[in-house]
Amino acid sequence: MGLLNSRLLQRVFELHNPQMVGKVFAEIKVIYVLRLPIRIVDFADSVERSTHDQIAQLVTDIQELHRRLHAAKTDHEKSLIQRQIKETDKQIDQLVYELYGLTDKEIRIAEEAIHG
Repeated sequence: MGLLNSRLLQRVFELHNPQMVGKVFAEIKVIYVLRLPIRIVDFADSVERSTHDQIAQLVTDIQELHRRLHAAKTDHEKSLIQRQIKETDKQIDQLVYELYGLTDKEIRIAEEAIHG
């Protein structure tokens, strides 16, 4: 989930499937997902395993944050949780960049493309 929801793979998806930009996830077919460069983690490599574990934990964290957001009663509480979600998303994106071995220059290019 961390990889599929990362900004990097969202951008790759858009580049490979421009006809799907703006479509809801339910409309995405398996053929489109199969085109994504899903990084297979080498669990024998302690660095890759650690990165995987961190991403997995952040995915769990963000799922809990979304549950808390749904249950939030006040605008202030919702705002705080939304900021936590945004920060957790950034952490996931950074770990995905590391997992894929992107350089700072490549990250800047990807971020600029994502932000327009």
